[in-house]
Amino acid sequence: MYAHYNRGKAGNIDEYMTDEIGRASNMSFVNTRIDGKLTLDDHTKFYLKKYPGYIEIKLDKEENSGNAYRKIKTMCEGIKQIISH
Repeated sequence: MYAHYNRGKAGNIDEYMTDEIGRASNMSFVNTRIDGKLTLDDHTKFYLKKYPGYIEIKLDKEENSGNAYRKIKTMCEGIKQIISH
C-alpha cells in the first residue's frame, strides 16, 4: 500500500493503526515517523514508512501467516476508508 493524503488525517490514521495492530503489541503509532521493518508480538513482519501525509506498507506473504496477511490487508482497507472520507 502506498498513499499520499491530507496531513490533517494523520492523527486519525495513527489512532486507527494503534487500535488495529498496535495495542496487542503494546505499540502506539500516534505522532510517529517510521521508516523500517516492524515485527509485532504475534510475529507479523512488515515494512512501514509513514509520516504525516504519506504511508507505505509492504508485507511479504512468504514471511507471514495467512492470518497476518489478512490482518494487515484489513488494516490497509480501513486506512483507505479514512483517506477517502
